Amino acid sequence: MGAATSEFGRWRGDVRRHVRVAVGLTARCLFEDRREVSCRVRDMSGGGAAIEAPALGQPRERVLAYVDESGR
Repeated sequence: MGAATSEFGRWRGDVRRHVRVAVGLTARCLFEDRREVSCRVRDMSGGGAAIEAPALGQPRERVLAYVDESGR
């Protein structure tokens, strides 16, 4: 582990409200302009998620993520 991370992999300066958990789930992202792309949820917490996708949205755009293996 690098000098900037703790034993749990979080940045020492990271003051998030919720702990992030690595998940690696597949999903579909739906953008406000109705574009839909396959994506991957890299990690998530009670307050958000890090998503990798081949498309970019606009700053502050809301994006729906339909995550495989999750219920409704």
